[in-house]
Amino acid sequence: MLTWLLPYLLISVSTWTGEETLFIKPSSWVAIEGTSNLVDFNCSLSGQGFADTVLIAFQNSENEFEFDAFSFPMPVDEFSCGNRFLTSDFKKTLCEEDHPFMNVRLLRFAQTRVHDSGQMDWGILDAEFTIAGNKKTYKVQVRRILNDTGFAMNGSVNVKMCEFGLEPKSSMPLVKVADDLIVKFRFDFDQL
Repeated sequence: MLTWLLPYLLISVSTWTGEETLFIKPSSWVAIEGTSNLVDFNCSLSGQGFADTVLIAFQNSENEFEFDAFSFPMPVDEFSCGNRFLTSDFKKTLCEEDHPFMNVRLLRFAQTRVHDSGQMDWGILDAEFTIAGNKKTYKVQVRRILNDTGFAMNGSVNVKMCEFGLEPKSSMPLVKVADDLIVKFRFDFDQL
């Protein structure tokens, strides 16, 4: 296992290939922010919905990780929007009955800058989101914070519901939800 080595892989100049088991900590979260003609909303998932282990295969060159298998599901049922009407509408919009999970698959991380201490870096994360059965890949600017047991990665990306074939569902007919959403996230990982 490369358990003690993962925080230093992006600093290395050689190429590494390997597998690593990571634990997605319950401190991880995803928040989806949107607007409507009446109210802004923030729907989030955190806590035990993230507590899971993943086995990742990776290839690392000087400033880039390529992941062969690094995906994890997010149960739509565990998202909360602050009140039951918004939460219910949000879950209907995401077609929860037919697609009970959204999925995030991390494809590649390319480092763009390293903090002087070497404990933090910034980069571009290629991530594939699967929502309501539709896949879309985004390039997301992220910050990665390294620690003794793993790392945390956070960032945000602008998406459009129409890119996933979604139409907003509302229990109130006069509410018009904007197509633009902001997906913010923080994924906390421990090495096992």
